[in-house]
Formats: sequence, structure tokens, C-alpha cells
Amino acid sequence: MSAARVRVTARGAARCEHVFADHRVDAETARWAARIDAEFLAEVGWDPSTLVLVLPPEHPLLGRPVCRVAGCATTAATRERVCFSCRRRLADRGLDIADLDQLRALVPASAEPVDEDEACLVVACGRTRRHAGGTYCDAHQQRLRAARSVDPGLDERRWRRTAAPVSGSGEVNMRGLAPMVIAQVLLGLQQRCNLTGVKTKETDLRVFCNELRELQASTLADYGDRGNDRAGTFAAMVNAIALGLTRPGAPAAGLGEDCSLHRDDVPAEPEPGEPGRDLPTEIMRQICSHLPRIASAEMRTGIELAIDTGRRPEEICDLPYDCLTRDDDGSPALVYNNRKANRLDRRLSISEATATLVISQQQRVRAATPTHLSAS
Repeated sequence: MSAARVRVTARGAARCEHVFADHRVDAETARWAARIDAEFLAEVGWDPSTLVLVLPPEHPLLGRPVCRVAGCATTAATRERVCFSCRRRLADRGLDIADLDQLRALVPASAEPVDEDEACLVVACGRTRRHAGGTYCDAHQQRLRAARSVDPGLDERRWRRTAAPVSGSGEVNMRGLAPMVIAQVLLGLQQRCNLTGVKTKETDLRVFCNELRELQASTLADYGDRGNDRAGTFAAMVNAIALGLTRPGAPAAGLGEDCSLHRDDVPAEPEPGEPGRDLPTEIMRQICSHLPRIASAEMRTGIELAIDTGRRPEEICDLPYDCLTRDDDGSPALVYNNRKANRLDRRLSISEATATLVISQQQRVRAATPTHLSAS
């Protein structure tokens, strides 16, 4: 890949091999890149030569469920954990999900580098052109045709710079982004993992980068308030130092360039409220009036716990056997996991009536599995 394709500046610049390989970037971008830990980039699958993240499926904050078929690395978020392609392979052979072991294991194809004179002219693309003397790969040729049908006056040169790449599962392609934006996104991702410990979906990060490319943003500040969930998700990706607030006269002036915060440095915050999301009183009245009709004691307990605590259904279903504890003053507290925000072992004060619900469920579980509990 040439320096022109990653839009770098060669004059008066410093090298940051762990972020940009052998490409030179300007001094300001190099300052940002220097704050990114090389071990973190290796951990998350960053390739400085291709400017592509290949996120490891097993990563606790950036991972993803992959297809269960041997050799298949395709994302499979369905309950059966089988991707669409392998489902089609099963159907072609008259097989079902239970017959996965009968499918031939897939052999991952090795990605061979594409020569510059054979590469698709879309900046973010690393695929080969459809044929000798052609301009685009097959996918981008079709996308261009579709774009022209919508906009006959399409600026093809701009389209080449802004068109999204054809990404594989787990890939986040940053080719075509300004070097400063690449450094900012990677630094922000590092802060997001190390500081807040919040999960980041592969699809959200990919769409975020595609939107930055479409904007031809020179910094993350150009992204602004886009009015969508990703804007909120990534608004905090860059800390005060990364935003330049440590410069003279800025609010954080005086902090060193190497200063950083980690998750352990931040005290735990109380669970934020969710105003405006309560069910209407009339609905709650109807739900409570129908509780006696629920035959399953476990189902009724779960609903009552959700009503009393305001916890999400998945958090109620995920409660461990020993989820009930007592504070120092003897007041009951519920221990639960807020997996959506990766905040584990949270404590919520509850009433004695709610504690009684938990105790009753514990007794039912103990009665149903006496041997298992006594052995543990």
C-alpha cells in the first residue's frame, strides 16, 4: 500500500511503527500515536501495514460469537451459533443443525497482498480488480452502479475516497481515514477498554469508521453530534489529554503527556436512573392483579423481583444462588451483574419483602437439587 493511499505526510514527520508501520506521519499525529500502547494494539489485532483491526473473538470487551463449524470464523450471533453460509451448506446437503460434525472443516484462505496496479481504486479496498484493465473489484463495481442509479451526477472521485470497504467478520478497516483520525480512534478504543471496561461491538466500531470516512473527517471533532447511538457511544473515546486540554490555559493544563487513567483509578459510580422508562401506572396495576394467575412460582418470583428492583429481565435471570447478602447494618442487598455495561457484582438495597422472595426461591432450588448443593 502506498503512502498516498493512507494519506500520510512525509516531510518533517516522525515514525510510529506500532501504529503506522513504515509510513511517516506529521508530528502532531505522531504525538497521539505515541500514547497508544503497542501491547494493546497486538492484543486487539491491529495490523499497522494494512490499517485493519482483526478483532480476536475471545477478547472480553471486543470479542464476538463465531460460527461453531470447524475452521469458520464468521460472526454468528444467533442462538445456535451457526452462520448463514454454513446453514446454507447444511441445507445443500440435506442436513440439520444437529449434523454440524458432518460438515467439512473450512480452511481459512490466506490473504495475499495485492499489487498496486491490480488493486481496486476505492481507497479503502484491498481487493483485486475484476479484470485486467478494470477499475474496481466486483463488489465495488456493483456498488458504484447502484449509487449512480440513485445519483446520476455522482462525483466518482469523491466516491472512491469515501466508499466503505468490503469487510470480513471481525474486521474494522481504517484505510481511507486521515492518520490523525486513525490515531484518535485507536487511542480512544484503548481508553475505552482500559478506563471504563465497556464492551464495544464490532459492528458499531465498523460503522463509526465508515461514517468518519464518508465525512472525510480530519479529526474526531469533525464527527460532532450525529444524533445517533454511536455518537453517544464514542463521544467519550478520547480523554482530556487526547483532546488537547493539557495545553497551556486549558482546563487540564499541567498534566504530563504520558498521564493516563485506568479503570482501577476511577471510583465506582452508583447505577444511573432511567427516568421516563417506567411502565404506566395502569399497566403496572394490571400486571400485579394477574400475578396470582401465574402457575410457575419461579416465573412469578422473577416478575416480582423485576417489579421491586427495576432490574432488566436478563439481570434477573442471571442472578446466582447466593445473590442475597446483608449490609453492615443488617439491611438486605441484592448482588447482580450489569453485563450490558460490564459492571459486575453490583449491590442494590432491597426491602425485607423482596428479600423474602429471594429466600423462597433459594429454598425451592435447594429442595430441587439437594445432592448438588450439599456436595458443593
